[in-house]
Amino acid sequence: VLTHVLAVPRWAATGLGTAAIAVQLAAAVRGWPGPADTLGSLALWGMRQEPVDLLALVVVGAAIIAALATAGRLVVEPLVRRGDLVSQLRFAVTVQDLRTVVLLRRQLRNEHPRDEPWLRRRPTSPTGPTGAVWRRGWRGLARYPLPRIVRMVLLAGVAAVGVVAAVRGTTPALVATGVALHLLGLDAVEPLSQEIDRPDHTDSLPRDRGWLLVRHLAAPAVALVPIALLGAGIVVAFEPDAAAAAVTLAAPVTWAAVCGSVVTVVRDAPDLVAVSPRSAAMPPEVAGFASTIRLLLPVVVSVLGTAPVLAMRELPTAGTVLRSIAGAALLIAATVLWVRRRDHWAARWRAFLEGAQRAKAAS
Repeated sequence: VLTHVLAVPRWAATGLGTAAIAVQLAAAVRGWPGPADTLGSLALWGMRQEPVDLLALVVVGAAIIAALATAGRLVVEPLVRRGDLVSQLRFAVTVQDLRTVVLLRRQLRNEHPRDEPWLRRRPTSPTGPTGAVWRRGWRGLARYPLPRIVRMVLLAGVAAVGVVAAVRGTTPALVATGVALHLLGLDAVEPLSQEIDRPDHTDSLPRDRGWLLVRHLAAPAVALVPIALLGAGIVVAFEPDAAAAAVTLAAPVTWAAVCGSVVTVVRDAPDLVAVSPRSAAMPPEVAGFASTIRLLLPVVVSVLGTAPVLAMRELPTAGTVLRSIAGAALLIAATVLWVRRRDHWAARWRAFLEGAQRAKAAS
């Protein structure tokens, strides 16, 4: 309340909060006195009493009184809008619509594309449909806001720490690496996501949708290379002996893990073929199993993309590096083929189901 009433700039509020948490964490690790020690010490008053802990109650009480006294200056409309966004966010989580969850989170954070791109280039004439898709993707990436870039870097760091832990013997850490790269991919494939979010625009183009979506993967793949190398640098800092393998496998492993994000985004694309009510009906047991698979499959694909880390831990040779690159390439190729042919396969499957239903009705 005080932050909103006093109109504290976002960067100042974020900086002060981050500094307070960092100081308290450092105090907990190093054993120094921290600013929130008195609050935590109140929980131990059943065993001993420290009069200085009452100072925390005085500070909190004063903040509450100040907030109540100035609450009348709050602007209600933005708070109502945030409340509506939170309600929509809960509903999106309930129906497992991850793409909508990401968009609502960005709205809650007031995260919007930059008005000016990070790098300005002289406009060039299109070099064909593929060149137009490539240029459009890079224009979107060039307008990423700074918080999104920082989040991607932090997720790359988390993934790198998970790789280090897995190399040192903690195999389950690869799950954290896969999840971090999955979230990183959701931010990286934004050009593809924007195309999915505008089906009317996509369907109006004289190109197959699968053709268009596959070409939207090129720009994010190139943009992920420096982030992958940053993660490799963190791995090298902890494991200098694995420097060559880390740098060589950084991009292939990242691309393979991001395939799970591609599955998440493309899976939410609207169906081009209408589903009849009879074909959509299924028993509750089958529906529950299908919902579980739908939720976990993309994350499993992302975790599977980190398998080369285990291979290198067991047999750190050049041959293992080559086989790992080949495995990552197969996973990437399978994902690209699925994106390209998904609509055709779905149409054939539904035609098969409808033909089976007609044959059953005729018999």
